[in-house]
Amino acid sequence: MTGFRPRSRKLRGRKPVIKIKNTDMRKTLFALIALSALLAATSLPAKEPRKPKTPKPGYGTVTGNVTLPGEFEEMSPGIFTRDEFPIRGASITAITSQGDTLRTVSGQMGEYAFGRVPEGKLAMRVEAKGYKTQIAIKEVIKNQTTCQYFEMEKAETAVNEETDKPKQE
Repeated sequence: MTGFRPRSRKLRGRKPVIKIKNTDMRKTLFALIALSALLAATSLPAKEPRKPKTPKPGYGTVTGNVTLPGEFEEMSPGIFTRDEFPIRGASITAITSQGDTLRTVSGQMGEYAFGRVPEGKLAMRVEAKGYKTQIAIKEVIKNQTTCQYFEMEKAETAVNEETDKPKQE
């Protein structure tokens, strides 16, 4: 059988133990162990402090109508009403505070909606053929619906003959 074989019968079956009888030697050994543990601890990379978590942006919705306002009518003395005519097919473009562009088209009743709009400022632009372009800026609030109604104005379609003709020299 090859391998380690203790010389004395006392050590057979036992693990050898280092016994240091000299107290100066004990103190030196303890100091070396403590010093090596301290060096090992300081050589580890330091943990970076945790960065505060940036809150995830909340989302809201934006809805509204695109209409052409009618004339005021007096229903009874002091009570007025006004018809509004929906404009379908109007192009609504919105730019969020993060720079995302959202687009939709108004429906049969002039209605439109944007879902999951990030909270913050929202610049909106409405264009429809034969009407002046309308612009609005709204604040979108987390978990809330923001309403923006656009009352369009008819564009001037009168042609000025003198300015629309090409110059002849």
